[in-house]
Amino acid sequence: MGKTDAGNQTKFSAVFAELRGNILGGRYAEGKFPSERALMKRFGVSRTLVRQVIARLKVEGLLASRQGQGTFIPQNAKRMNERLGFIIPGVGREEIFSPICKRLISYSERKGFTPIFADLTAGSPRERRSLVNAAVKEFIAERVSAVVYQPVDFLADSPKTNAMFLERFKEVEIPVVLLDYDIVPRPERSAFDLIGIDNYNAGWRLGRHLVEKGAKRIAFMMRDNWAFSVIDRRDGLRAAAEEAGLKFEVTNVEPDDAKGIAGLLNRKAAPDAVACGNDQLAFALLKTLRAADVKVPDDVMVAGFDDAQYAVRADPPLTTIHQPSDALARSLFEILMLRIRNPNLPAVAMYHDAWLVPRASTARQCEMRRADA
Repeated sequence: MGKTDAGNQTKFSAVFAELRGNILGGRYAEGKFPSERALMKRFGVSRTLVRQVIARLKVEGLLASRQGQGTFIPQNAKRMNERLGFIIPGVGREEIFSPICKRLISYSERKGFTPIFADLTAGSPRERRSLVNAAVKEFIAERVSAVVYQPVDFLADSPKTNAMFLERFKEVEIPVVLLDYDIVPRPERSAFDLIGIDNYNAGWRLGRHLVEKGAKRIAFMMRDNWAFSVIDRRDGLRAAAEEAGLKFEVTNVEPDDAKGIAGLLNRKAAPDAVACGNDQLAFALLKTLRAADVKVPDDVMVAGFDDAQYAVRADPPLTTIHQPSDALARSLFEILMLRIRNPNLPAVAMYHDAWLVPRASTARQCEMRRADA
């Protein structure tokens, strides 16, 4: 880059930063923005550079133009330097949400927002619901620019509870983007933006892997009133098993219940592969099986979802489905910004692909299984 190019880039950055600060600071509260000629005179720069800066401000959602109105400050621009509310009950419970939240904090601060995370640390689902209720009230009172909301689960009335909370935001016109899963079961869709993975396809993919590794009967371990994302995983697994003509069952036995696990595996029609709703359950199940001298994967294969950090340290290392946390956070924030700037756009649902990570917990020789059949 030559001296002239470097100088123009420095001028561009300086003009852009000052005008962005002016807009966010409310200098042009009435919506009027200076003409190109006025900006050229103010900063002592060329018309070309001024137009480049204006184009960048439009990309940021801080300026808009319309025939007959010229360049102006859109109504939503004044909300671009305010607070973003995050209601994510999974933080602290499931490892996958920590890297997503770190990314969201970085993106928020880079755009001039102050991220506010609701404290949802609680021992029971009902206590968490109470904390979410308090967070909803707080964010409405503070008039946050938008909210990222992961639906509450493990309650018999979770769908009704989530719908009630989101209706409150809707009434005061605070945009909401859902993280992880919808507040209604597939194939229904709510009226809110959604970013997550394709859990049904992920379940099917894991099911196909277990079939290819020689499974004869697959069980899915989950808890009552769990999230719709886990239900989608279950349904995808079931589809893969049924396509292969295999038996499929759902079990609510807790993974650390030694007696319950023994009962599950010592039946005549016992499963020889257990997929768990997430890696936490699978990790606990591996411990129980090891204590009972059940060999994994020879006696029973075990798999999970999410690809938590401890999955690779499990004994044996855990086969799982990887969630692309960076891509999820980036898409979530982009949709959040789009929703703030364009509140009347139709709801968007974006499902990222999640891939299989095969490890030793399902590394059974198919030929051995076929010989035993």
